[in-house]
Amino acid sequence: MKKTAAKAKAPADTSAGFCVYIGPAILGAIGRNTIIPGTKEEVLATPAVVHALSIEPEIKSLIVDGSVLAQSRIKASTPGTYLYRQYQKIANPKKED
Repeated sequence: MKKTAAKAKAPADTSAGFCVYIGPAILGAIGRNTIIPGTKEEVLATPAVVHALSIEPEIKSLIVDGSVLAQSRIKASTPGTYLYRQYQKIANPKKED
């Protein structure tokens, strides 16, 4: 018997074709649950997102691909996770005296 080598498959495109901002609304920049068409790289290059990033750079981690949207929403509401901490930084900024 001959063993056949497993065929290596090309990585499948796992992008959903859209991203969603799952953080709190940033007045004048981006709203909560904003859906933006494109891959994450394309979305981060759009003028609206570039403007929002200039106001609040922390939002970058809260713009998630649609293929991981459900998991990311859970993580954003689970204390102790990275996404939760990022959400809280934006939602409750420390006031400087």
